[in-house]
Amino acid sequence: MRNLNKEQRKNQLLQALQTPTIQNNNTMYHQLAQPQNMGFDETKTQLITVNLDQLKPYEGNPRRTKNPAFEDIKESIKQRGLDHAPNITKRPGDDFYTILDGGNTRLQALSELFKETQESRFYTIECIYKPWQNEDEITNEVNMLIGHLAENDLRGELSFIEKALGIEKVRKLYEKKYNEYFSHRQLSEKLKENGYPISNNQISRMSRTIEYLYPFIPNVLFSGLGRPQIEKLLTMHTNSENAYEMHKAEFTPNKIFSSLWGDALKLFDTFPDEFALTIFQDELLGSLVESFDNQVSYDTLKLDISMSPAQRKKLQEQVQAQLISMDVVADEKTQETPRRKISQNADQNSSVEEEETSVIETVDSVDETTPADIDFNLESIAQSVDSEVDAESIQNMLDRAKTKLDGFATQEELQQLAETNGLGFTNVGRQNVADIWAVHANRKPLLEMYSLALDIADEYGFTNCIEKVDADYHFVVNECTQLHSPLAEQVHSFLTVLETADLSLKRETIIELSTDLLKEISDCVLVKLMRLIRLHRYVAENLFRG
Repeated sequence: MRNLNKEQRKNQLLQALQTPTIQNNNTMYHQLAQPQNMGFDETKTQLITVNLDQLKPYEGNPRRTKNPAFEDIKESIKQRGLDHAPNITKRPGDDFYTILDGGNTRLQALSELFKETQESRFYTIECIYKPWQNEDEITNEVNMLIGHLAENDLRGELSFIEKALGIEKVRKLYEKKYNEYFSHRQLSEKLKENGYPISNNQISRMSRTIEYLYPFIPNVLFSGLGRPQIEKLLTMHTNSENAYEMHKAEFTPNKIFSSLWGDALKLFDTFPDEFALTIFQDELLGSLVESFDNQVSYDTLKLDISMSPAQRKKLQEQVQAQLISMDVVADEKTQETPRRKISQNADQNSSVEEEETSVIETVDSVDETTPADIDFNLESIAQSVDSEVDAESIQNMLDRAKTKLDGFATQEELQQLAETNGLGFTNVGRQNVADIWAVHANRKPLLEMYSLALDIADEYGFTNCIEKVDADYHFVVNECTQLHSPLAEQVHSFLTVLETADLSLKRETIIELSTDLLKEISDCVLVKLMRLIRLHRYVAENLFRG
């Protein structure tokens, strides 16, 4: 360069600066091992150093939404660094590592911090490497998914619906691996074996959430709707369906319940942050009234679906007290005159109005801590009192109100009764059994029978063989080619005998259950089967009497 003039040296330096860097094509150069990872053995658990380009999030992460604590986590990493090294693994054939069991949020925070600061401390991180297990692909995927569920449980980072969908995905993986249907109980037992204990009651609740809520309000659920509100919605679904079936016996609805429920619910998914149970219930009640062409009043339906067990008990006590009070008043007035009418004079009119107000105040004073935080009253009872109605008529109306209360029970009440009767273990699935023998005259048993048949079939993997044939919930049991055990075959045959599509049909099918097979039937299925037999006899007897 000494023989070059100033201009030539300048051009040479400029050319050197523009020359591309030397490329190292040695395969070892591109491996993930850093100097401290020399001797890295993919078959052993160890601490290794990787960079962000070599690390990918777990694509099956049950979290579907951004972690609400993301900004706090990101700021903590920025100020303190990464306190907890994530666990990672490497699938056979992959060129990158994958987050194993929690750490996707931390990985996202590191990526954003590196983009913002270009600081190497956010780009290169230490991780705990755990080898990919030498098992089938499904088992490894199940283990990864369960690991993420467990990690998120510890941190409280999953919404109820995210956890429910994660559990449902695990169930499908199990069914694919073992080629058999998994009931709630079987899934609970299998998850416990794999170190993730969860009750079949909770799995049942999650399954109902996916069936009755998720198709209509996914945005509301993902926005963080919690378990208490979800339970209230599920209770509302059960109670409103029961009320629908109860009134359908007298009035023909113009819409099936499932469509009515879904259409009312999905109206509230556009603005998830504004979802309120009270407003939804009002919309649902309006839809129910319209479905019965206004032949069933709003107040009647509101009473049917919104009353808690505590309210119902207190109202029954207050109605009883009111009846006693009315009897006393009627006896006293009888001594003065055989019949007292409001139209006789102003004083008498005032007296009856006081009694009418007393009825309203009695009902309005009921404790209003309902499952859905909904107030209610029986003002319609008092409003129906005209100028020609006396104390005896008011008493008759209160009698009818009390009869209605006695004939209607919420799902929560039935579950409590089941616990009292030692049948709490049946509080799973679609239909619990509060009492094996009792049948209330005001309730239609066909819906209960259909639900029981589904629950029993659910246990043995042939739910799709149970078919509802009409709006009254008569059902048939179709042939099934996917019965996975002798017990499933026997139970299928048993349900075939108990189908309700044609109760006048005499069936001569002989069902034989060996002692060994009987031992395999769970207590829950056995009780539900006994209840189904009892209801079948009741319905058949009443049909033939007619």
